[in-house]
Amino acid sequence: SRGLGDVYKRQREALRQVMRLPDQEAGELAVYGKTGMGKAQGVVVDAWFTGFADADGRRVYFCVYLGETPEQDVSSARAKEIALQILSASL
Repeated sequence: SRGLGDVYKRQREALRQVMRLPDQEAGELAVYGKTGMGKAQGVVVDAWFTGFADADGRRVYFCVYLGETPEQDVSSARAKEIALQILSASL
């Protein structure tokens, strides 16, 4: 019979596949992440993209957080874009 460890392993693998960015499959860099944001009175006050990247046999964890900034793009899409720029330049 399958043990609880097998269940957890399958759950972790399913979550990892859901988090994988399909547009990052080319090359040696595999990026996995989740966006999020917070609103106050209908205004986005913070946004983030957090996760990990695998490259060249190593794993790097990251989090890009953007706080409310007047006249700036504070969105989870922008946080993701910044993270991908940093990862691409660093790995």
